[in-house]
Amino acid sequence: MCGLAGRFHPVALAPAPGWHERAGALLAHRGPDGAGHFADPHCELVHRRLALIDLSPTGRQPMPNEDGDVLVVYNGEIYNHRELRADLQRRGHAFRGTSDTEVLAHLYEEDGERLVERLRGIFAFALYDRRRRTLLLARDRFGVKPLFYAAVDGEWVFASEIKAIAAHPGFRPELDRQACFDYLGLGYVPEPATGFTNVRALPSGSTLRITPDGAHDAVFHRVAAHPDFRRGLADATDDAADRLLRAVGAQALADVPVAALLSGGIDSSLVVAAHRRTSSQPTATFNVRFPGAGDDETPVALAVATHYDTRHEVIDLADRSLSPDAVLDLVRHFDQPFADTSLIPTYWISRAIQQRGIICTLSGDGGDEAFGGYPSCWRLNRLVQLMRLPDWVRHVTRNAGTRLAGWTRDLGRQVSKAAALAEAGRDDPAVLLAGLANYLNEDQKAALMTAEARAGLAPVYRLYEADPEPGDLEALSRRLTESLFAVSLPSDMLRKVDMMSMRASLEVRVPLLDEAMVTLGLALPHRLKTDGRRGKRVLRELAARWLPRRVADHGAAGLPCRAGRSPALGGRPHPRRAGRRTAETLAARLSRPRRGRAAEPRRSVPARFHGARPRGLAARVPTRLVTTPTPTPSHPPRITTARREERLLEHIAAEEARIRKAYASRLEQRRDQGASWSNPDHVYARQERERRLVGLLRRLAVPLARTRILEVGCGTGAWLKDFLRWGVPPENIWGVDLLPDVVAETRARCPAGVHVECHSAARLPFPDATFDVVLQSLLFTSILDGEVRRAVAREMLRVVRQDGWILWYDFHVDNPWNPDVRRVGRREMAALFPGCHIELQRLTLAPPLSRRVAPRSHLVWCLLAKVPWLCTHYLGVIRAASAPHAGASSR
Repeated sequence: MCGLAGRFHPVALAPAPGWHERAGALLAHRGPDGAGHFADPHCELVHRRLALIDLSPTGRQPMPNEDGDVLVVYNGEIYNHRELRADLQRRGHAFRGTSDTEVLAHLYEEDGERLVERLRGIFAFALYDRRRRTLLLARDRFGVKPLFYAAVDGEWVFASEIKAIAAHPGFRPELDRQACFDYLGLGYVPEPATGFTNVRALPSGSTLRITPDGAHDAVFHRVAAHPDFRRGLADATDDAADRLLRAVGAQALADVPVAALLSGGIDSSLVVAAHRRTSSQPTATFNVRFPGAGDDETPVALAVATHYDTRHEVIDLADRSLSPDAVLDLVRHFDQPFADTSLIPTYWISRAIQQRGIICTLSGDGGDEAFGGYPSCWRLNRLVQLMRLPDWVRHVTRNAGTRLAGWTRDLGRQVSKAAALAEAGRDDPAVLLAGLANYLNEDQKAALMTAEARAGLAPVYRLYEADPEPGDLEALSRRLTESLFAVSLPSDMLRKVDMMSMRASLEVRVPLLDEAMVTLGLALPHRLKTDGRRGKRVLRELAARWLPRRVADHGAAGLPCRAGRSPALGGRPHPRRAGRRTAETLAARLSRPRRGRAAEPRRSVPARFHGARPRGLAARVPTRLVTTPTPTPSHPPRITTARREERLLEHIAAEEARIRKAYASRLEQRRDQGASWSNPDHVYARQERERRLVGLLRRLAVPLARTRILEVGCGTGAWLKDFLRWGVPPENIWGVDLLPDVVAETRARCPAGVHVECHSAARLPFPDATFDVVLQSLLFTSILDGEVRRAVAREMLRVVRQDGWILWYDFHVDNPWNPDVRRVGRREMAALFPGCHIELQRLTLAPPLSRRVAPRSHLVWCLLAKVPWLCTHYLGVIRAASAPHAGASSR
């Protein structure tokens, strides 16, 4: 780990006397082992080195290639640098040393800016191409290492910390009111914003290339969750064990000793366990113990240390480390608003470890995001249940919570907020996701500012853009995971760890954010993340294999701040919840009104829903920053975010791959079984379905002889042949299916003239308003991804005429024996086809009951099939709102 800074202008740099010395001094804590500087008419590079790989002078930076045309300043670790080096040497590149930095210069010669796609690790670097007068800035996939940039008097200034940019003589700080407004709810400034409009954070997984032609940004990695619903807990746990061992093995390599932080939680304990399993040497482990802490994690950490025979040390922090002056000094170090009080133990344990001669550690950070460790993950289960309740039940629940709020410490507020979130989430899921992540809602934030100051500010919901169908738990879980990686991970957790550990000149590596580990976490369905009571099911299962029972059953600990009980602050434990809210106590003391000033009321405003009340640092620090409006100046170009269309294409590709895999084997099974016309339940169900559909078509007065029909997901063509029998000309019948083998078989079965093609239902190859009737039968239940379902529905609405019909036949109940299908209820249908008239009738006797009754009595089967709640399917018609519709009622 290191610190870097620089200036660049593709034409000519203006003089900045003394800047590089000031920048280097301000970043000295990030690299006490050496300093480097380079300057030419277009670029100036500054580097501070924390030496972990290649401790010799050949590891110094700025690092040139063979002829000095390419120079790199770099912060991070490339874990696959040895493999990349070997490949480059085979191509004729000559290396002076063994540093991973040198690999970057040579890899750029081969791959240009696409070199980032081959890097596995944590990194932020600036690469200067002297011949092309080009600067390339890049940041790792998940934002572990920071990189900020600004445009100052026409030149580009960049650094690992904002303070080095602010040292430029031409820099004038300009307050970002929107960032401070977001901070009021989040407790941190969400990237790529900073506290200043003229300073931006380079987004994770992106590059910025500056040439004489201008600035060009690019995204080389986007986090997208693609759950594999066929996964089981046992095989996912096996996979996690293998990937974690490989990740820890790669990240434990260095030319200095590598220790491990051991908080007592599952994540850090698993990292320690993996390190002992991959290393022949005892692991040095550390945990922190605060003075007087009532819920001390030391016994759990010692249990892990004893189990794996580590060289463990408990670090006891002195009271002075928790004094207001010490805390405020840490907060100032962030260069922008930040109110996560766990920064305090993070810094002091980092400092204590560094003072013991250790400058590199492994930590358990990052497991909660990918594997579902945050409470918001399992709270989604309850919120979705609330969303499915009738409106009056939610209203009563919310009112009850509001009344209880005055009598209970947290319960009433939490019940009221949950009901309000569920209500808001039905209209806009982004509001629900934002409510899970923010201390204050928009009304409460607005009450802290004057009307003039908050003019033109956008709500925080924009950071949680989401369009899953309300009540779709899987889609909400997927979007929650993606938002954690996009918003809180780089802006809160990783920012805290980097700023506090590097202030102490300590490198922290994060094996749970290894690319392979994250890929596994993103492939887990919601049921493998939480059981509805606690999260990280896969990691907990792995803990049950690797760790003592008391540790495996223990909750996530992290590095909580217990400062509120410190005698230095006059803290006293709460009589019942000792230590639970002590971080809040610390913040409250820091923000306590001075004597003679009236205290703020407990509740400032009635809000749309009751969020958490303003707390200490989060409530007080930014208010002075945002009460005065500041004109919004121009700022460097923002890096583009993932566009919705591109994300949809990724979802479609992943879902279609799953469907091909799931249904290829099923098709073979059906062929082996042969026709099912000898099964009475199949015959009765088909006859009933045909009778109902023919009656529906007659009632709708569909002119079959002149009707153009498309079946989406036509399968083996049974419906296509039915429409032929009912009088539709073959040249007016189209069928599309995803599976080429099925399409070939259906073409062979259908007479000449019928059009059967292989296409994606989410990308139909037909012009708008092509068909009079569009039919789907059992298609939507085979699509598990909510976003893909919505894409297919939009395509069906697009290709059907305004006065046409969409015919529907599908499950409205789940099949517990088939993991490849998921029901479509009335509410989801309404969301899939907004503004349309939907008429439904229930039919098809539940298959388990049908198989038992049909062979015994046709009469009994017919009687049971008339009972709506025994039927598992909907048959219906969907029409655009402006089209005339039939008046038959649903059954």
